[in-house]
Amino acid sequence: MEIIGRNCRTDTLSAKGKAIVRIVGENPGLFGAFVDIVMNCKSIAVCRSVIDETMRPYVDQGGYRGAKKLTKELREYFATSSGMSLEDRRSYLVEETMVFVALERAQCKSEQNPSVCREAYAVAGCSRMCPEHNDKNIDVICVWPRRGLGIECKARLSNWLSLRRGDCGSYQMKPEVVQKLRFMVDLAEALREKNIVFTLKLGTLESENSLTGHMGALDGMGFQNMGLIGKESLKDVLLNVKG
Repeated sequence: MEIIGRNCRTDTLSAKGKAIVRIVGENPGLFGAFVDIVMNCKSIAVCRSVIDETMRPYVDQGGYRGAKKLTKELREYFATSSGMSLEDRRSYLVEETMVFVALERAQCKSEQNPSVCREAYAVAGCSRMCPEHNDKNIDVICVWPRRGLGIECKARLSNWLSLRRGDCGSYQMKPEVVQKLRFMVDLAEALREKNIVFTLKLGTLESENSLTGHMGALDGMGFQNMGLIGKESLKDVLLNVKG
């Protein structure tokens, strides 16, 4: 069995995104500002003002190491509409945050660092596992010997899991979301049959408490094994490691 995907993005914009997450990871006092900026940069036109207004108190106080550098990197990251779409940039920062935290947690516990793949899926021999989902992948998969962690990353997870009125008048999740969740569950089950423990998580910068209803809806749809990594969990890891 092998996990297939990209190890990392190599373009300039992605390298800048990685640098942003590294600054925040090394200076967890800036995490709240980082979250606010990613969540509120909803159009290129407002990004500069959102960044400057959010970061100004941290820069002016002078007690936040990395604040000026973070401001500069964020301005450049969100300055242009070329390359990745704005939504992809926001999601990419979530991906990088999840990877950073996974690696830091492994080091903190003196564990072997996982191998990390993006937009990933699994193959056994020459065949893709779960071939009925051959157009699906998971944003981030971390792999250790005999175990793995799959994380689907969304800056604002509540939007992705939102309910829409269906043809019959009942409220349902979007079909493409249900299909992605089904792929994740099917892959986890296929890996367990090969004695690989595979944990599923939804990663977001939203508060975990605000998503209680959404996670309850997933339980009711049969996705009880879907875990959540939100703002609180990320901050706890960063503070424990770097605090």
